[in-house]
Amino acid sequence: MESLLNYDTPAKNSHMGMRMWYKDTAGEFNTLTTGKNSGLDKRRELTGKSKPFQLLGPLHCDFFSQSKFLLNNVELKVKLTRARDAFTLMSTKQDEKIVILDATLLVRKVKIAPTVLLAHAAALEKAPARYPLTRVDVKCITIPNGLRDKSIPNLHMGQIPKRMVIGFVTNQAYNGSYRHNPFNYEHFDLNYLALYVDGEQIPAVPLTPDFEHNLYAEAYNTTFCGTGIHWKDEGNDISGFTTDIMSPVENSIVVRKMLPKGPSRMFSFSDESLTVSTGYIISVVNPLSKDEKKFALQRKDSSYAKEKLKLHAPVIAPTTRDNEAKRTRR
Repeated sequence: MESLLNYDTPAKNSHMGMRMWYKDTAGEFNTLTTGKNSGLDKRRELTGKSKPFQLLGPLHCDFFSQSKFLLNNVELKVKLTRARDAFTLMSTKQDEKIVILDATLLVRKVKIAPTVLLAHAAALEKAPARYPLTRVDVKCITIPNGLRDKSIPNLHMGQIPKRMVIGFVTNQAYNGSYRHNPFNYEHFDLNYLALYVDGEQIPAVPLTPDFEHNLYAEAYNTTFCGTGIHWKDEGNDISGFTTDIMSPVENSIVVRKMLPKGPSRMFSFSDESLTVSTGYIISVVNPLSKDEKKFALQRKDSSYAKEKLKLHAPVIAPTTRDNEAKRTRR
């Protein structure tokens, strides 16, 4: 979702191909027939008949999104958990598997000037190193089939996120299915969506899209104003109008900016009762609270005597700038 909302066409058509990002054809996300979904066809071409393929991309972790260098002698463990093959792959046979032949973590190292290292040593004698972070959390809330409305009280208690991204996907796809794309965000004939923070409605006028008659410009606009590219000469390669008027799947994500106070709740209504169990996929970007404005890291050698300082010890720098909830298909 982070890649979808924060990169424009040139990036998605070039370096994001190393992550196996190839845009799916709107309205054909779950179609396995060759020639229907251009994105799936391209990925099939690269991986078909058990051909080995190579991926290269950033780790979407909170710490790797900040720009400060990590001090040497600070232990940092990275643990990656694989998604189910049924979540990652699409297939009619439903028995394919992914086999990882090799996995490498690329880390950039730099050498710092001795005078700077001495200044670090003096500062660390008084306080630990601090790294400002922005946390990104993902929540999934299930809506049983047969319902036309849903109220979610206490969506967030305490700290309120500064931004919320809301998408709707079938529960079967989210849990992993060879025949369903877990990134196929659909509108499910949504006709009302409102957010409340400390009793104040966001937006002041609720979103009331009418997908049957192609009236959803205000909802589509949230994908820009909510991500900070409102009325700028930028984009995210998401078209609000598709060839299939009943399935504007590229416009099924809502982004809202939040107010920094109070508990939050959300209401949604649909024109028709749901025929499948559906999940809200809610990605939230959390500003740091007053008590955790900075994330402190303490060196192993806390005394850090100047005479023991290794003047040319490398400093590890994060190689990425992006946040995202997991994305394994692309």
